[in-house]
Amino acid sequence: DMAHWPEQMYSIESTIDMQRMRQIFFAHDKFELGGTARFDGPFHLFKGQARPDGSTSAARELKGRFRAPTMFVNDYRFDDMNGSVRWLPRSLLVHDARARLFGGQSQFKFSMEPLGVRGVKPRNTFDATYADVNVASVSDFFEMMGLQLAGPAPGHNRIVWPSGRFADREWTGEVRVDPPPGLLIVHFYYSGLLALPALEDLRSRRELRVEAGR
Repeated sequence: DMAHWPEQMYSIESTIDMQRMRQIFFAHDKFELGGTARFDGPFHLFKGQARPDGSTSAARELKGRFRAPTMFVNDYRFDDMNGSVRWLPRSLLVHDARARLFGGQSQFKFSMEPLGVRGVKPRNTFDATYADVNVASVSDFFEMMGLQLAGPAPGHNRIVWPSGRFADREWTGEVRVDPPPGLLIVHFYYSGLLALPALEDLRSRRELRVEAGR
């Protein structure tokens, strides 16, 4: 649009190497990204805010959708990954993102801001919810020897950290493991050896499952 020069609009279709993206946006953080994603969306270049000297800064906005058949964060595998991204001079936002994880579904969003502010370290926030995660698959993944968990699990996790200092992260969340359909959950209190005969009787009839958490 020459009437609004230097404003420009481009339509972008790109193949993204997630390992390279990790090196650009998380150069000093010690985790790995893997996989290949496809991105398509508009890149908008326009006049920004006026500077004190009277000149005008250049502003940009890149936004669109991305999708990847498989993506890895360290050894964690995410299938059918897709979502939206918006990149401005002062912020990077990933939103409305979804993926399959351990047989369940996850939804998440991520933000990094402020960008390009001298003396200010960007703050990263990753917020995820998930449902129907197969806890047996999680047990196998972590190689939990002698302990086999089962059941679908919904949950929520939120991680906040300053860029380049993932070791200083604040990690909060919760997870609930529901019993598999038709399984009897036995609640019990015991004191010393007096409870063992009753527990062995339940175990022999294959009715005993222990509910963790208390």
